[in-house]
Amino acid sequence: MEALKFAFDTLIIGALALPWLWLFMRIFFQRGATKHDKITFPLIDLLSPSTQEYVGLALIIGIGYFLGCAVSRISSDFFDDDEILLGMPNHVSIQKGVYLHEYCDPHSVLVETQVLPLPVEIHGGKADFCNEFEKDGSKEKDEVLEQAITEVFRLQESKLLLEGEEKLGRVREFHDQIEILRGAALNTAMLFALSCFGLCKLYRTRKPADLPVQGAQNESLPNAKNPPQITFFAKLKNFFAQKISPSKLRILLTCVSYAPAVACLALGVWAMTQHYMRQYRADNYLSQHKTETAPPRNPYEAQKDPPLAESLLILLGVGGLLVPLADDNPRLFRNVCLMAGVLTLIAYGSWWWTEVLYDQQVIHSLTVQYNKINSNSGK
Repeated sequence: MEALKFAFDTLIIGALALPWLWLFMRIFFQRGATKHDKITFPLIDLLSPSTQEYVGLALIIGIGYFLGCAVSRISSDFFDDDEILLGMPNHVSIQKGVYLHEYCDPHSVLVETQVLPLPVEIHGGKADFCNEFEKDGSKEKDEVLEQAITEVFRLQESKLLLEGEEKLGRVREFHDQIEILRGAALNTAMLFALSCFGLCKLYRTRKPADLPVQGAQNESLPNAKNPPQITFFAKLKNFFAQKISPSKLRILLTCVSYAPAVACLALGVWAMTQHYMRQYRADNYLSQHKTETAPPRNPYEAQKDPPLAESLLILLGVGGLLVPLADDNPRLFRNVCLMAGVLTLIAYGSWWWTEVLYDQQVIHSLTVQYNKINSNSGK
């Protein structure tokens, strides 16, 4: 087990992906005729029982590591995309907010004491990238500011990593928490989307007799022994049943049940379009401002940013539209949907705050190290 310590956070992320993988198989694949059907693997069954245990353990670790790596990379792209999060805080915006506060805020301790660790240079009492922030807030200037802050952060983080593992306990702890919380947020979001698609499919496949009809609440009188329990959703259905005919109500509910999958697909297509439009704008800008001394355009620039999150949204949207009915348990989908939604919000909020703490820890740790170097050189 000592050899697994290097991949501990990756295996945790892979383990958190198992619930939505199980729900995916439950939705899209028919179950066996009985609950006692045994899953067999032709090649593994030829081995001895003791060997099967070791091979099974190796497969579990391998699948967990594969899922953890894949989810970790996709979640990194997902939470770094402003188009997908629709203006919600992402990795770049959180990092930009922390660095502008630490280096550009007049009331910041680093600005007041003029203690700025390299590679940040001081110009007029502030960090060099603060000049980009004080300019007009155009999209081009904002991208320049984001790129400058990202480069400064990467250089600072790399300088800290060179100090050795024994001096970076707290920084490493925050880094691992970010990876796990970000992967957990994407895993629970996947679980929420799949359960929502399954619940919507059940509503589309219900029989007309299952829908509320006009006057249905007056057909049965209250029973003293078993009083009727009218929930909020039942009252809402009865309200629409009184206003709309059953046939029109069924058409309306059918159209509404497609809304989550259509929204997911539309968001993925729009984000994919913005992804390639951003690369086109960058190429067009370089071609318009090309000079004789400027270096040639990198023909492989688009390959450094694969559209992982956009492709995932498109696949989810298509799957939500074409989902079959392999399970008819509405309570399962409803409970999983509510639980996954709450866990997604918790994981996202925890990741947000951990990102802030990690960026601050990197800045402050490097500042302390820089002061020690200057104090020792002064002696």
